[in-house]
Amino acid sequence: LSKAQLGRLLGGARAVKGAIGSRDSAILQVLAYTGLRRDELVHLTTTDYDTECGELRVRAGKGRRQRFVPVPKRVQTVLNRWLKWLEDGAGPLFCQIRRGGGVTRKALAGTTIYTLVKRYAKEAGIRHCTPHDLRRTFITHQLVRGVDINTVRRYAGHSDINTTTLYDYRG
Repeated sequence: LSKAQLGRLLGGARAVKGAIGSRDSAILQVLAYTGLRRDELVHLTTTDYDTECGELRVRAGKGRRQRFVPVPKRVQTVLNRWLKWLEDGAGPLFCQIRRGGGVTRKALAGTTIYTLVKRYAKEAGIRHCTPHDLRRTFITHQLVRGVDINTVRRYAGHSDINTTTLYDYRG
């Protein structure tokens, strides 16, 4: 996604009030600015987010490899806002919300993340966008910023640097 498309996508969730807007905004920003896979995202717990260090521990990565991913300050702000909606600290980081707006402690499914991204993309006028497109966007934007490809490989959880090059959409 271009920066403009990403801005429209994220803006759609920010415009939603209450717990749903807070959660959805946090989900979209984590996907876009950390490069997590949707399955990794749904397996995060509140204890996987270190608010002091500003990083996420990904325990359910591909190949059962654990890694730590830095969380940019702007995403930390959104995540911290979402955490205020969670009454007790233990459990899934991203959970279901009842129709009345009450937050449950039931984890979201990967299909829910897929549907959520598709819905906000459609509202933003983006014809095709999936959670994996946000992963590609993250990797490409990191490389555009001049981040070393090996560092990006580690953030993305790739064991082989050649896999990371497949996500490079520069030019």
